[in-house]
Amino acid sequence: MRRALLLAVSVCVLALAIAGASAASKSKTRTVKVSDDYYAPVKFTVKAGTKIRWVWLDGNYDTHDVRLGKRPKGVKKFKSQLAASDFTFSRKLTVPGTYHIYCSIHRTMRETIVVKR
Repeated sequence: MRRALLLAVSVCVLALAIAGASAASKSKTRTVKVSDDYYAPVKFTVKAGTKIRWVWLDGNYDTHDVRLGKRPKGVKKFKSQLAASDFTFSRKLTVPGTYHIYCSIHRTMRETIVVKR
């Protein structure tokens, strides 16, 4: 009886550990909203290896893109296609430093992402 109870507790602890690991891996994605002339959030910090997912909200009236301007040394520029709504673009940021994002059509539409180790 005692052995069965110990086994049941061990199984529960293992299940909680697996659930925690799964939640931790999901937390490595950060979503950014792309809407009429803004990114939200405008500035944020993530750990290296985080996937950034830009999501164009339905009902946008303007076309936008995501372009990498000033960036850490060794990081290649990237850009999304132009889209108005119902579109998603993702990039994993692995190099620590500051990433400056902008829309090529609306130059005042900017975002800063700080990547830490």
